[in-house]
Amino acid sequence: MIKYIFWDFDGTIADSLNLAIEVTNLLAKKYNLKQVDMSKIDYYKGLTIFELIKEFNLNILNIPKLAIEFKRLIRERVNELELIPNLNEVILKISEYAMQGILTSNSKQNVKIFLENHSLANYFCCIFSERQFMGKEFSLRKILRKMKISRSEIIYIGDEYRDIIAAKRVGIKSIAVLWGFNSLKALKKASPTFFAQEPNHIISIIKKLYNESTNSSNR
Repeated sequence: MIKYIFWDFDGTIADSLNLAIEVTNLLAKKYNLKQVDMSKIDYYKGLTIFELIKEFNLNILNIPKLAIEFKRLIRERVNELELIPNLNEVILKISEYAMQGILTSNSKQNVKIFLENHSLANYFCCIFSERQFMGKEFSLRKILRKMKISRSEIIYIGDEYRDIIAAKRVGIKSIAVLWGFNSLKALKKASPTFFAQEPNHIISIIKKLYNESTNSSNR
């Protein structure tokens, strides 16, 4: 039975794409990197994280430093972030079925401020911030150990290729949402367990899993 629902944050809960692009371009200008071309957003959304690194000619060794500065700049403007439309009702409904947590590449402080701004802090038991590039696989394994959760008891919800790949490598179920950064084209490459075209679809998926496990235990 699914007992824990872990969410990605940026693009999955927070509608942060436009702010992320703005901050990214500020950093690109500062460090003389290739900027995001707004006319190519749909193209970027179809790329995996590795394809994006190649597209922007990024040096992987520089990514941790850029990530730290990125989070700092986001923190200065975190009050500008909006909740994905209709997601508050989904989070409230899911709390009837399972505990909810967040695993994000963003900072814990940024997430806390956002949740408090949107009156959602009480619906999440924990927030984990992964610091390593492509480190969500290791963070998910740490969560399983620390919270003593079996792989069958948790599902991870994310909007990026790397979110789904992390869940797949750990051996847990995943839901790929289609309102975030990556498009269906990129997400299909990661083979998630489920797709959610809109927030209410997540409720349907969780209900289905809950009912299946309940029926199985009653046999």
